[in-house]
Amino acid sequence: MIMKKKVRKISFIIILLFITSTSILALAADFENAAEPRRGETDNETLIIGFKEEIPEWAFRDYEVLEKNEELNCILVKTREKEKVIRESSGLREVKYVEENKLVRALYVPNDYYWSDQYGPRSINADDAWDYEKGSKSVKIAIVDTGIQYDHPDLAANYVSGGYDWVNNDDYPYDDNGHGTHCAGIAAAVIDNAIGIAGIAQVSLTSEKVLNETGWGTTWNVAQGITHAANNG
Repeated sequence: MIMKKKVRKISFIIILLFITSTSILALAADFENAAEPRRGETDNETLIIGFKEEIPEWAFRDYEVLEKNEELNCILVKTREKEKVIRESSGLREVKYVEENKLVRALYVPNDYYWSDQYGPRSINADDAWDYEKGSKSVKIAIVDTGIQYDHPDLAANYVSGGYDWVNNDDYPYDDNGHGTHCAGIAAAVIDNAIGIAGIAQVSLTSEKVLNETGWGTTWNVAQGITHAANNG
């Protein structure tokens, strides 16, 4: 129960971080040539089914379950009869919700050279705050995005392992797009090293890669990344 509350509390913050962050550029993402689906479209063969309590045993018999998330009491199911499954499952007593596994995408970031000029930290008086506190490595920020270029000279010293690549299903959540690295730089690029930019806080960074090389992903992978970050935070 404590872990579920923890996941709920941090989920809104993390989602905002990876979806709405559009300021200072660490590595620019070029989306202009990506012929991809539009945000809000769905994975046509999968649904997310959430339950009021623990996932019941019958769910694994009655549905073609691809993945499960026990912290959030939900499963990812495959079906070619989405409308039928939505209609029938929504009426079941144990079911809390049934929703489509929608596609999400990182917001556009321009690749203009001067976009990297850092007006942000000064506008929030970060330089004044640094006179009192620069941050602590005991604090960990999970970047739930396209991954992090964790060998970047302005990020490597603040990066810690333990994240996951939900796109390629491995333990190496490396950024192949640039947006996640951009967000990581805003949050915690190393300061006083005469390289690149200055991050707002000197804290530990970890990566949950939930978006692919073109910046696209699914709501299921976003939920998986958030849960994993909370469990390992």
